[in-house]
Amino acid sequence: MKRIKYLIVREWLHTLIREDKILVGEKLPTEEELAQKFNVNRMTVRKAFDELVTEKLIERRQGKGTFLIAKAPLIMLHDTGKIVSILAHLKVYGIEGTFKNLKISKEIPPERQRRVLGVREGEEIVRIDRIISISNEPMIFAISYLAPRFSGIINMDLSQPLYDLLSNEFNIVLHHSDESYSAVEPSGIEKEVFLDFYSGPFIKLENTLYEMNDRPIGCFDAIFRGDKFKFRAHAMEYIGIHN
Repeated sequence: MKRIKYLIVREWLHTLIREDKILVGEKLPTEEELAQKFNVNRMTVRKAFDELVTEKLIERRQGKGTFLIAKAPLIMLHDTGKIVSILAHLKVYGIEGTFKNLKISKEIPPERQRRVLGVREGEEIVRIDRIISISNEPMIFAISYLAPRFSGIINMDLSQPLYDLLSNEFNIVLHHSDESYSAVEPSGIEKEVFLDFYSGPFIKLENTLYEMNDRPIGCFDAIFRGDKFKFRAHAMEYIGIHN
């Protein structure tokens, strides 16, 4: 995935803040120091600083430098136009996430997933529940429902990202996906996952992944903490109603 240079600098700074390597009141590295570290020009670093100023995380002080004035930066996930796992997406911005399998089972899917995946009534499919954490704090709760032809995955090594496993072990092309976002309140197991850390609001991603021939691979739903994540999409050209 192509990485925009100022985003790399910005997310590196976000990581320092999240991991308490820079504390409130402390001075940040200078533009010149960061330009040398990342092999970019100072304008690139300045743009990264500008965004942190907008987020009210840092403050420029004339003749003194740039200082951290607040914590808890949001993790900005960008619409890349590419299919990428959540962990890989985080890694692009210098964020190391980890996941833990909470549940691996065969069960009858909910109606939406049954219909989308073309599952017969009463037929069981593989469901995998995962917690994705950053610095040992749960950030995302993910549920994956896989089409019946992937039932053998339940006996495979599930200590790796599902997208990698599907692509490598089943020799399929993850061609395209349909995604939708909504605001939700967690319930049941989702609520338990975040109970000691966060109570809402949450952003839910519903993602259906397909092969080249529009054959569905699975439904991958994820619930993101609203205090930690923002989503950004880029539009190109305005198309008027008469075009």
